[in-house]
Amino acid sequence: MAGKPSTQLSLGLRLRVFHDLSEGRPLSSLVDSMPDDEEVVALQRFVWDRTVELGLGSLGDRFSRRDITARMVPTREYLRQNNCTRKIYTCKATQCIRIHPECARRKIKGQLDAMAEAAGEYVRLARSRAKAPRRPRLP
Repeated sequence: MAGKPSTQLSLGLRLRVFHDLSEGRPLSSLVDSMPDDEEVVALQRFVWDRTVELGLGSLGDRFSRRDITARMVPTREYLRQNNCTRKIYTCKATQCIRIHPECARRKIKGQLDAMAEAAGEYVRLARSRAKAPRRPRLP
């Protein structure tokens, strides 16, 4: 892909996100402290990737990305709620953030909180499995 290289998140921010995800804490407040729209998009991608990893690690073959996306407001509904007349395919962070940064940031905030909720559940499930007594294997 030509153009500007993808924005990297600082190590400190990535560590904070890891910690907050493991606790299931909302992440939307991070967006307000980020002046760079490209960094906000990078944060969304980073959180998505980590949430998927946690889901796969916790649920294995039973994991579906729908476990995460079902918690988010569907794009069509988001457009309706915000009286937006743009085409549905333009309501993506990488496109819309350049046209309507405030609206795109609002959508990303909701998505981040939905991902954090899912990640928290995956971590709790993994912790409860780790604490569960193991059955002895029969010969």
